[in-house]
Amino acid sequence: MTITDHYNNNIAANDRLGRGGFVLCTAGPALLRVNGMEFTLTPGWAFNVNPLIRDYSLRPSPEFAKIPFVNPLSDYQQINDIIADTGLLLKFFERPCWQLAPDTIRLVYDRTAGIDELIAGMDADPGPLKAFAERRIRLIRQETLLAVYSDYLRTFGSPVSTPLNNQVVYRFIIDLHENVTAQRAVSWYAAKANMSVGHFSAIVRNTTGHSPAEWITLFTLNFAKTYLENTDKSIKEIASALNFPDQSTFGKYFKRNTGMSVTDYRKANRIDED
Repeated sequence: MTITDHYNNNIAANDRLGRGGFVLCTAGPALLRVNGMEFTLTPGWAFNVNPLIRDYSLRPSPEFAKIPFVNPLSDYQQINDIIADTGLLLKFFERPCWQLAPDTIRLVYDRTAGIDELIAGMDADPGPLKAFAERRIRLIRQETLLAVYSDYLRTFGSPVSTPLNNQVVYRFIIDLHENVTAQRAVSWYAAKANMSVGHFSAIVRNTTGHSPAEWITLFTLNFAKTYLENTDKSIKEIASALNFPDQSTFGKYFKRNTGMSVTDYRKANRIDED
């Protein structure tokens, strides 16, 4: 599995289905590997979770604990629109971990407790106020994420990379989350960006180090692995959900890109609920 131990169950698989945010270490240590870089997490350190980060691997100590502030990207739509026009997302790609300031850590604890209280209230009295509580939770999440991102900018400074290229890449990644189960042609995503396939591919490759086709394969496999690890869907049902013409085509695609059959992968990586 990409992410090991208990962390894998709680965050990794869900990230593949279009989630973002951050994880705060509250007790430690833990060894984190992100995109080939290694970091030692200790209390107060956070790491960013975003669609551009291809690979996490966490090796926690027995004492390791965390606050996983990771939610659907749709919860952060307004923030997504802001950072799409900056280099912040790609700066996270290069430097995903940092030490939060004490006041930011306190804010994360306070906001997490507030969200837990609202959720408990909704469970106890799921009446007309539920929609109001859900809206408050969404706003608290957005406020918290903005505070954490501001903390990051205070630590590392403003992004300096080209905003236009960052925007193209970010929109592409969001489009992948929303459409890759139905669309796997680079030309489709280039058309959405109003670019030729060659120009679009060059921007994505030069900005991220990977071609659009590689990103499409990565996301397709991530969705496939999530279904295999976390659902009881049959292989035929998964092939259909990912818009493959049949089970055999899906199986060949999966084995060609992972080196394992879908059956072997499910046996080795199935996550059973406690």
